[in-house]
Amino acid sequence: MKVIRSFFLGWFFVFVSSSIQANDLSVGGLLGFSSDFMDYKNGDTIPENSSTLGIIGFYKASRFSRFSFSMEKMDDTHFTPKSNSVGLMANRQMLSVSYDYQLVISELIKPYLGAGLIYSNNEFNNRFRVDEEGFLLQGLPNKKSNDISGQLLVTQQWNIAQYLGFGLRARYELANKPFTSASFSAFAVYLF
Repeated sequence: MKVIRSFFLGWFFVFVSSSIQANDLSVGGLLGFSSDFMDYKNGDTIPENSSTLGIIGFYKASRFSRFSFSMEKMDDTHFTPKSNSVGLMANRQMLSVSYDYQLVISELIKPYLGAGLIYSNNEFNNRFRVDEEGFLLQGLPNKKSNDISGQLLVTQQWNIAQYLGFGLRARYELANKPFTSASFSAFAVYLF
């Protein structure tokens, strides 16, 4: 399945890049940090910090709007259960796309406000349930899921050379339960 996704994703980028004019596309690397928590019907987890690595890109749609896309992988993150809840180890790979509109506040501050979708492949391993005092009640089977969720973004990018830019991104994931995430990322991009 991963080979098929990679194949179609690769052809998508070839198709998009063949129809792009100069200065319409920027692609680069992303390093992010997030605060995530799981919200189960039997109780939620303590918010945990995690890091993500990925690829980010932007395609200019008009003078003040653009499409953004990213492929990210979240490090294995251990979620500590609150009392009478479930704990686990989570691993996520995400593919996101959004439409961003730029607000011009000043010469240096021109943030993009965006909304879009995230497709995530989630693996929840080493799951267990604890009682009200934090003692282990039972081990639970591993679980996998593929989810689609919404996202709200604020992105600021500065172009520091003709072909180089860097920026900051804040994102809140409007996820279906059980996963909720707020993240802050830094990125560097090459401007085509």
